[in-house]
Amino acid sequence: MRNPILRFVMTVTCLVLGSAPFQDQAEGYTFTSIDLPGATFTSATGINNGGQIVGNYEDVTGSHGFLDSGGSFTSINVPGATDTYVSGINNGGQIVGNYDDATGSHGFLDSGGRFTPIKVPGAITTVPTGINAGGQIVGTYYDATMSHGFLDSGGRFTPINVPGATSSSATGINAGGQIVGHYLDATGNHGFLDSGGRFTPINVPGATFTYVSGINAGGQIVGTYDVATGSHGFLDSGGRFTPIKVPGATDTEVSGINAGGQIVGTYLNATGSSHGYLATAPEPSSLLLIGSGLVGLLAWRWKHAA
Repeated sequence: MRNPILRFVMTVTCLVLGSAPFQDQAEGYTFTSIDLPGATFTSATGINNGGQIVGNYEDVTGSHGFLDSGGSFTSINVPGATDTYVSGINNGGQIVGNYDDATGSHGFLDSGGRFTPIKVPGAITTVPTGINAGGQIVGTYYDATMSHGFLDSGGRFTPINVPGATSSSATGINAGGQIVGHYLDATGNHGFLDSGGRFTPINVPGATFTYVSGINAGGQIVGTYDVATGSHGFLDSGGRFTPIKVPGATDTEVSGINAGGQIVGTYLNATGSSHGYLATAPEPSSLLLIGSGLVGLLAWRWKHAA
């Protein structure tokens, strides 16, 4: 292509429409740390479309869940529990997690401060991890032999077991009923997408371990993978993997994503302390608007210069 203006037009078009190298796609994210005052440990585990974030923290009294609404923190503690752990939140503000008491570990649903126990019949332990806008809940339960994923639709429990796996766990569900999770087989640990009972493995290229934790309404999937350099988060958009790494962190884990592409998770810093974070992607509409304007202007100039 000899015309320099046309060549520049094509270069801008490729960059704006997403043909940049794989590594560059993680650039532009804005990372905000989430730390509860007085906590020795903070992790973020879920986010809904309204931007409400849930997670967990530890202080001198034990482990607690939290709800972060625009920077205003509310502690979540199941009555009578020694420890409470929160895993997910839906657009209606319903929260799921598990708690420990003298009799063991149990699942719960928190609807506006009203706690309802969740237990898979016959299970030793039930751990809910995700809930969608319709109130469907997914998680993991343990019996005497292995772990299994489950789907709870209004109190009706359906096991989720990846064929050939020695253990399965379900971690997230979107409004369309697509379920994600992870499983273990003879070759290692893998993520999966369950669309109506059809399982698709998810493996980050080059990773020794892939753990999937969440899916949004658009089918974007997030999770964590291990390589020789440590643990890193990832975003899977239709099979295209983007690394998510908090600047300066030794390890980054991704736990949840909402419809707007906001991501939450946990990172470790150089001293080994744990912090939650919110990652916000750059606005694609702005980039497209700028790019299309440049392309149009340069194309006009090329046409009239010819």
